[in-house]
Amino acid sequence: MTRDEAFAKNLELSFEFDRYLLDHPKFAEKIPFEAMVVLLPKYDRELCEYNLKIAKKNYAPGHPVVHIEIAGVKPQKSRLLRPKLKFSENGKNSRKSIPRLKKHLYSKAA
Repeated sequence: MTRDEAFAKNLELSFEFDRYLLDHPKFAEKIPFEAMVVLLPKYDRELCEYNLKIAKKNYAPGHPVVHIEIAGVKPQKSRLLRPKLKFSENGKNSRKSIPRLKKHLYSKAA
């Protein structure tokens, strides 16, 4: 695993972990102040090993280390509520624009 791949995976994982902490403040309270938090995704052995290696390298004596084992991450879903698709042509709604949009979206030049 390259450093860039690990960075991208850990960026997503840490974002999801932050969201989890916001939704579960009691869990967050259990993490000691100034602790090194090591995220260990059990579904990705390579990233798990990478994170342990980096944690060992960056260990600061006197600071607690907390391993967070993560069983998985649910698929991301949109949070949009009932979006509506409307087209306007010369200030008027027009359903005639839909075929042109499809042609534009699916053309090789787009």
